[in-house]
Amino acid sequence: MFRRNPNCKMGIKFWRRFLCRQDGSISVEFAIIGPLFFGLIFSAFESGLMYVKIATVELAMDEVVRQVYTGAVTTSSLSRDQLIDLFCDEIDYLMTCDSSNVTLQKVTFSGYGSNTIDTAICRNSDDDPDEEDLPDYSLTGSGQIVFLRFCITTDVLVPGLKNLTFSGANFALQLPETADGRYGITASAVFRNEPFAGIPAGAGAGT
Repeated sequence: MFRRNPNCKMGIKFWRRFLCRQDGSISVEFAIIGPLFFGLIFSAFESGLMYVKIATVELAMDEVVRQVYTGAVTTSSLSRDQLIDLFCDEIDYLMTCDSSNVTLQKVTFSGYGSNTIDTAICRNSDDDPDEEDLPDYSLTGSGQIVFLRFCITTDVLVPGLKNLTFSGANFALQLPETADGRYGITASAVFRNEPFAGIPAGAGAGT
């Protein structure tokens, strides 16, 4: 005669009680939704901070441009590193900024229409490039057309911010990645120097 195993019945009752209990249901929901919620909060904070950094870099660029087109940089014969220091003085309260993570390009154009601009070169703090590997830099003269570009690398605290995708669309910040967790912010300007005493027009490196 077939006899039912009492342990089987006890096992069925255990799982039935387990599935019907609601103790800890909030913890389970939080474990599922919590990471998404905090990821959204931190991503929003990181995005806002990054846009503040971008705006600050643009403002620092404007200050350097003013110093260049008025002739202050030329008459003082500022070197590449000295001009980078002038740039960093405007933003070092917000992010790390020195000649180890900032790249500067400063050249003259013969006109506005027929010049080719290369892709920005960004460097990381652990890079040690040779002088010939750095972008062109020269003092500029009165009335010259000048192309000026800075690239500074900075950290992103939320790793997934670079490739945050949903349904095939990328909602992340579109920034060039220079190293793991570091991204480049670039600011550039083209302008004509005002008349000033110094290097005559036509002198300096041209492109």
